[in-house]
Amino acid sequence: MPKPLTMRTNRENNLAAIRSLADDHVALLQGRPLVLLDADHTLAPIDASKTFFKEAGWSTDVMIKNFDRYGYEPRSFEIHRRIHWPEAPQFGRRCVAAANAIQLSPAMIAFLKEATGKAYVVVLTGGLSPVWRRVLEQAGFPGIPVHGSVEAEHSPVFSSEGKGAFAQALAKHAKWSVAIGDSEIETDMMLNCQHAVVVARRCKKTNELNPRLLESVRRHPLLWSTSHDHQRHQDLPFSPWDELFPHLETIHRNRHAA
Repeated sequence: MPKPLTMRTNRENNLAAIRSLADDHVALLQGRPLVLLDADHTLAPIDASKTFFKEAGWSTDVMIKNFDRYGYEPRSFEIHRRIHWPEAPQFGRRCVAAANAIQLSPAMIAFLKEATGKAYVVVLTGGLSPVWRRVLEQAGFPGIPVHGSVEAEHSPVFSSEGKGAFAQALAKHAKWSVAIGDSEIETDMMLNCQHAVVVARRCKKTNELNPRLLESVRRHPLLWSTSHDHQRHQDLPFSPWDELFPHLETIHRNRHAA
């Protein structure tokens, strides 16, 4: 049947593009620790797309209905890209306005300073990479690569499978690796890294902390948590952002010594 074949080919092409992108980072990684970060609700407790739509004067209803209907699948991320109208001449200006409305916390800045000094850091987002790229530049981290699904130029779709493909291709070249994020989109990325850190965030529908993500990664052997506020997983070891990298570094050193 031609339609499934086309969908499969698109999926394989997308994953091949992501693996190729990851291969480009191998020489830059240089065998150091690898830190893979989500963006929305991870770098800051903010959704860049909602900020983008607010700055553009648009409703977020279409975005919310899209993910409610299709979940976090490649199809929904393709739709997500289109509803930002990235081909429009105003797209870049709207990205700048959204970035200017987002600030990283002192604790996050401390984490990034520590991590970029000792490890190779990459941000992977299913959303607006231009916004997060500018947020990081304004915070003093212009060298952190940011890859995402919503770009002015066509880019790969970073669904959970896409993030996982990137992690799988790059993590094997790292001294040790960690994936950090708040939602089920990070599932495959976490499962392909030695460490996984859940950013505690309460689901508006169930009032539970990261329910779908935890359901998927609960059995990860090195699972930790952090938070931007007072939210905590009582059954997971916790580290604040500004202590997180030294914490992971110590755990790796102790495990290696044992």
